[in-house]
Amino acid sequence: MTEHPQPAALRVGMVPGVMPDKWVRRWRDRQRRPLELVNLDEDAQLAALDDGDVHLCFVRAHSRTDEHHVIPLYDEVQVVVLPEDHVLTLIESVSAADLDGELVLPQSVARLRHGRDRTYRPVHDLPPIPVGLAWRTDATDPDIDTFIGIVRGRTERSSRG
Repeated sequence: MTEHPQPAALRVGMVPGVMPDKWVRRWRDRQRRPLELVNLDEDAQLAALDDGDVHLCFVRAHSRTDEHHVIPLYDEVQVVVLPEDHVLTLIESVSAADLDGELVLPQSVARLRHGRDRTYRPVHDLPPIPVGLAWRTDATDPDIDTFIGIVRGRTERSSRG
C-alpha cells in the first residue's frame, strides 16, 4: 500500500481577538488539506503575507492595496480598559475627552485582557476598527480561493469552484 504525503497546511494568520472558528470548522468539514492558524501581532500581519509565512490573514485596520486584497468582515468598537474601581466604570460609555492616558483597545482584545480587577467601557466618539481577511493579489493557490469562498458564505454546492 502506497502512502500519499500529507499536503502542506494552508496557513491562516490572525491578530489577537479575531475568532475564526466558524470558518475554520467549515474548512475542516469540507477540505482534506490541513489548516494551521498562526497568531500574529498587528504590526506583523501584512509582513507575514509578504514573507510567505501565511497564505491568508485575518487583519485589523487594513484596506486593499496593490499588493493585498482585503474582504471587510466587521467593525470592532474601541473600548477603554479600566480598573474595577475607576470612576469611569460608573457610566455606560465614555468619550475620548474623558480619557487621561488610559489604554484603548478593540473590544475583542479587551475581552482577552478582562480580568477580575479590570473591566472595559465603549469609547463612543472613536471610530470603529475594521477587521478583514487579506491575501496577496499575486496568490495562485486554489485553496486560498476556497477559503475565501467559505468566509464569503459559499456552500459546498456553490457553482463556483
